[in-house]
Amino acid sequence: MSNVKYILLALCIYLAAISCVAEVHVANTVHEEKVEVRFIIRTSASLPHVSRASDNPLENNINDLAIIVMKSDGGEDFVGDYIVIVEDFEPATSSTVAFKASLFATETKVKLLFIANCPADVKEYLELHATDFGQLKITEAELRATLTSPAEAITMTGEATLDAIHPETVTIITVPLIRSLAKVDMLLKLPPGSLSFEPQVGFIYHSNELLQIFPNLETLDDPLTPSMVLAPSVPGNSEIQHYGNYVYPTDPETGAFFTAYVSESVEAKTIEERLAATCIVVGGSFDGGPTTYYRVDFNSDEDGHPFGQILRNHYYVFTITGISAPGQGNINDALEKASIAIVVDGAWERVVPLGLYN
Repeated sequence: MSNVKYILLALCIYLAAISCVAEVHVANTVHEEKVEVRFIIRTSASLPHVSRASDNPLENNINDLAIIVMKSDGGEDFVGDYIVIVEDFEPATSSTVAFKASLFATETKVKLLFIANCPADVKEYLELHATDFGQLKITEAELRATLTSPAEAITMTGEATLDAIHPETVTIITVPLIRSLAKVDMLLKLPPGSLSFEPQVGFIYHSNELLQIFPNLETLDDPLTPSMVLAPSVPGNSEIQHYGNYVYPTDPETGAFFTAYVSESVEAKTIEERLAATCIVVGGSFDGGPTTYYRVDFNSDEDGHPFGQILRNHYYVFTITGISAPGQGNINDALEKASIAIVVDGAWERVVPLGLYN
């Protein structure tokens, strides 16, 4: 074989090798393509609001949105990849918001974590790490445990898991959001002929200062119905706080006079824990007398519901059905002693789960 033939043969082999490399390179570029994914974000149906503030759409407001993209580590866990700050949607007061977001195509399973109404510190974190989030190598468990914020706004979260994101298909995802806080309404419904009671002030005591943005993994009964929160997720460094809400004149039809939003609280088991558990203190005038104070506890002695436990995205209703005497002379005495001279029917209900929206 002449030198020319050797050269031609070598050239053909080289070109074939280049062709194979080019094919592999093209196949891999699919992971760098962006795919426009359409999302439908839905909050659970508005919590039944029996108070005078029933025209306030606060519980369904969506003012800002972000998506944290976590990629599979090849097993059961996920690791942070990147963050998408959603800009192209209009702030909404309805329970449904539709928008599109560009996500990287991938053959790897991904989990999308959604945050709406981010507190300032969380929003700053998301914006700061929108492009370098993958470099942090933060796991999903670490993210859930460390992403906390003061319990100030009604932050909402949701999640969705995708087996892959393909550029040739149109992906439409519906994601339900749950609120990070619980809602409390107090009603006054004394039987006819009872001595009068005029509510004057209401306080939430021993409430956790911090909220965990995303609930722990084990708290979700079913990823498709994340309103079914089974246990509270309270940051270990949370401290208790107290705050008061002015009561408004008792609604003659519903009996409502007090509304509050409360962070989650763990079960209280001992007497000491029960006295230190999150509770409500109501001050009012009994039978035209001076203001005295009564303590009201969450889930006290309800069958199947731990004493003092408060769950996010739940609605708690307390109805005062009987008052037989003045309460404690000051708030501290009301806090340190078991409830006296007051009968309260405690009721709670979960918000409407996925598929039963209004």
